[in-house]
Amino acid sequence: MKSLSVASLFFTYALLHGFLGLLLVAFLRKNKNTSLKFLAYACFVQAALYSTLVLRPVIPEWIGITVPNFLSVAQIYLLFKAINTQALNKTNLKALFLVLAALYAGATSILSDSPFKEFTPLLVGAFLGAGNLFIAKELKLIQKNSSSLFIKIPFILSVLIAVLWVARGLVSYKLEIVLAQDQNIFNIVFFAVILMFVFIRKISWVGFYLDNSIHYQKRLEKYNSDLLALVEEVNEVEGVAQSLENGMLNVLNQLAKERDNETGNHILRTQLFVRLIASHLDDIGKSEVNYTKETLNILFKAAPLHDIGKVGIPDAVLLKPGKLNPAEWEIMKTHAVIGERILSSMNVDGEINSKIIKVAIEIAGSHHENWDGTGYPRGLSGKDIPQSARIMALADVYDALLSSRPYKKAWTYKATSEYINSLRGTKFDPDIVDAFNYLEAQFRLIRRQFKED
Repeated sequence: MKSLSVASLFFTYALLHGFLGLLLVAFLRKNKNTSLKFLAYACFVQAALYSTLVLRPVIPEWIGITVPNFLSVAQIYLLFKAINTQALNKTNLKALFLVLAALYAGATSILSDSPFKEFTPLLVGAFLGAGNLFIAKELKLIQKNSSSLFIKIPFILSVLIAVLWVARGLVSYKLEIVLAQDQNIFNIVFFAVILMFVFIRKISWVGFYLDNSIHYQKRLEKYNSDLLALVEEVNEVEGVAQSLENGMLNVLNQLAKERDNETGNHILRTQLFVRLIASHLDDIGKSEVNYTKETLNILFKAAPLHDIGKVGIPDAVLLKPGKLNPAEWEIMKTHAVIGERILSSMNVDGEINSKIIKVAIEIAGSHHENWDGTGYPRGLSGKDIPQSARIMALADVYDALLSSRPYKKAWTYKATSEYINSLRGTKFDPDIVDAFNYLEAQFRLIRRQFKED
């Protein structure tokens, strides 16, 4: 039976576990799987355990007993770590396992050299049986949430290994067999079976994690495919929504043009003036809105709707060539509230979803408010007036004064500039007037570039 001795079995399994550990380490260079990393550690620990048992006849007895038993608990810890990395991160089980390993190794060493050494097999069988049942319990929890067939094999083997350890403890106690030393047929068969189970269990674990990786990859590919399809669908919906919004804005702009006597270039010039001022205020840290490229574009698109409320003003008032009388002027002033009401009606489920319309509501309802509170329709003052409306107020007045109308001649640049500065702090926001003064050369350039239609 020399060729089938327990020592030869230990040596064989030491080589097999060492080889499996090396394969896992090589695999881990391309796949950073934490569970497989701890499984590799467990293989190396088990290889060291079997190597110690092979050398048991030539090393001090206390080492031959203590070290393998300590390593037995260490490999149970590593196997549990491979199964459930999260659980050990949340608890202090690592310290508990180290304490148990030390106590178990010390207890078996002391017990084997005491009058009660016949109880050593019972202690080993009970402890290693309990450890493998602990592993089986965790595997059962994984099995509930896994569709992999591989996980069933290590679960069954863990239960069988636990039963075998308990059975061997009882039989060894009854037959007074010294663990891992007696070269009898019972020990050979027992270790041949249990070591085979242990090795197959580790192989099955590797298969389980690889199988899960394949399933995960397939789920990830499906998820990515679904996500791409969803993104395309969202882009398509957003494209339709953007087209509808642009169409709506075009209709509103055209409606405003039809009812007002302002030219197309007046609208474009005021858009450019508004964007220039807002951008400058942001540059010098005096903007009340974070004027990014997107928000500047929103302001640019909202500006033409500032007088949309004039569609509700009677022709007799709106198109009167001469000066309005007080009653007519009161009617004209209502265009701010009318414009605000028209734009506010464009909601979905009671909520304004368009950022452009939100800004347009601010401008339409408040661009005739004055910094000192003397404006209309609500008599707002200072920063209670939305900054977008305060910017629009100056841009609109500047371009209107420089434009000729049936009821007035165009002002000069000098006269317009002096008038605006004379109203700094009364009609206009001082910061916006300062911005205008800084940008006046660019304002004039825009006027020359986009002349009257």
